[in-house]
Amino acid sequence: MKKLWVFLLFAFLLLVKVPLVRATGYEGQAPNLNWQCLESKKTGSHTAVLTAKKTNQFPPPGTDVYIVECIATDAGDKCTTGVANTDQFLFRNTNDLTYLKSQYKYELQNVSPAMPVKSTTDGKIPTVSWTSEVHPTTGHRFFGVSIIPELMANQQYSPGLKLTTFYFTNASEECGSLRWDPYGRVFDSKSLEPINNVVVTLYEKTGDILKVVALPGVINPQYTLQDGFFNFVVPDGTYVLKPQISSHTFPNTPSFLNPNYTKAYSDIYRGEDIVQAGTIQHRDIPIDPVGAPYQAPVKIMDYSIVLNKVYAKYEISGEVSHPLSTIKAYNGTKYITQVTASKFGRFDITIPSESVNPSDDIRLEAIKTDLTYAGLPPTHQEFLPTLFTKLMPVVQAAIGNSISMQPIPNQLEGYAYDSAGQPVGKATVTIYLVSSKRPFTQVTADSGGYFKIPSQYLPPLPYVIEIRSPNGTTNVMTTSQFAKANEKFINERKVNYGKYNPIPETPTTPGVGTVIPNYLTPEAGSTVSAIVSPTASSGSDWTEEENLTATPKPDSSSKFAAAKNFAVSVLLLLVVIGIIAGIYFIYKKKKTEEAPPEPPINP
Repeated sequence: MKKLWVFLLFAFLLLVKVPLVRATGYEGQAPNLNWQCLESKKTGSHTAVLTAKKTNQFPPPGTDVYIVECIATDAGDKCTTGVANTDQFLFRNTNDLTYLKSQYKYELQNVSPAMPVKSTTDGKIPTVSWTSEVHPTTGHRFFGVSIIPELMANQQYSPGLKLTTFYFTNASEECGSLRWDPYGRVFDSKSLEPINNVVVTLYEKTGDILKVVALPGVINPQYTLQDGFFNFVVPDGTYVLKPQISSHTFPNTPSFLNPNYTKAYSDIYRGEDIVQAGTIQHRDIPIDPVGAPYQAPVKIMDYSIVLNKVYAKYEISGEVSHPLSTIKAYNGTKYITQVTASKFGRFDITIPSESVNPSDDIRLEAIKTDLTYAGLPPTHQEFLPTLFTKLMPVVQAAIGNSISMQPIPNQLEGYAYDSAGQPVGKATVTIYLVSSKRPFTQVTADSGGYFKIPSQYLPPLPYVIEIRSPNGTTNVMTTSQFAKANEKFINERKVNYGKYNPIPETPTTPGVGTVIPNYLTPEAGSTVSAIVSPTASSGSDWTEEENLTATPKPDSSSKFAAAKNFAVSVLLLLVVIGIIAGIYFIYKKKKTEEAPPEPPINP
């Protein structure tokens, strides 16, 4: 009987396909690039000092590190080293630099020491002095970017550094935005709103003679935008400003100036001499309307988003045209939070990335504040609207200006899909920064199309996902498209794309189902395309027409296959149990029939 049981068990194991548990780890080589936020501190007009935030950010010692300046624009971040050849080497295009030069008059004026710098023995970089200028003024973030050395790709850490002090690649933390305050604004004396398209001319005064300032790098005259800003960086001397626009008169009559101007403006200028001696002077210029007070829609002038990966939060910063405007943040139609912009229109928003639905865009909406209102201070005025919005989070304001941004997943796990919504086995999955054509990370999906990429293999800035099938066809997906395609998988597996989920960076042996990156360079002449910003003319090669238009369907074949295999396994198990039970009863019956009769009992 014992032999029969062993035989039946062996037969069962042969008949039933035991499902394999997919490995959840990622053992492989390092990503191609290592982006780390740098500390930045203003030291002068348009000059910042840059330092590494932590030790071992750029191992091993002696690694080439390039400084990348990411500038907030009306189309999101545009990142550059300031030098076309270096951009071409690092990003394989110069699109962002071209855009910044044409739209923001960007100029890298000085960098010391020269790029690239070498990482020090403790994995940091030497102190870097960086001077650049843009017009109009905007926000700046600074990164150190290194190409992962071959040693790191093979071992994932430098033998000369202790693992206990190793700093994960692409482990961005606080990445503050640096801005230089404007040197002045032009605004309506009645409505207190900034005025667009005012011609502001700077004159140098010598005695009673006025001469238009003409200096290298100084734009003069300047035309204000929706925020009314103007900026003149000039040597010490005596100067005069003259604003001109047909709808207003200058200088302002003091009695016409709304007394609430102090909420947002200071250093009021009415034509007097400006003496600059060592410190750049600030002046706000009220001008009087000829007819009705000037009113204009609010506009988000620029914005920037970066993922603080270690602390799992989005850091969004930007500028809005009107002082003290309310900036509301939504994830799809879901209200998240709101802040009040500063008197210069600056705003910073922090959103926990784990609370963001990756299938929906992150959207900012600006609502203008009436500075002439003489009631409660702005912070009190916002209390009831804020409370109402929290009670009814899907309600959105009908007026204002809004922009949308793609989520930046902190980790990726799911299935690679083609343009027809079918999973692609053995697909090559490549991560690209939206402003780059250099592969950031590249992995190969398994035979079912599944892959997983942990946090330190992904960038802290917006990126797209290219899926290339073994036959060479490609499908480029935005992060929200990828999440939407994998929505059922995400919900069933409880995967949170916003969570910081790194892996130990130590050499390991790949396990079952492990995805191994191979870092193959895309074929010569190949292109990658996706929607990267709400602005069509972003200066990038990525276009909406080339992007996937049909939303891929969530994977169902793998789930049906798993359910089918389970049902077959259960059925086979029941059959085997039935056979065993039948044999057992037959055996018992035969034994009963062969048993000798019991002897009779004597009375």
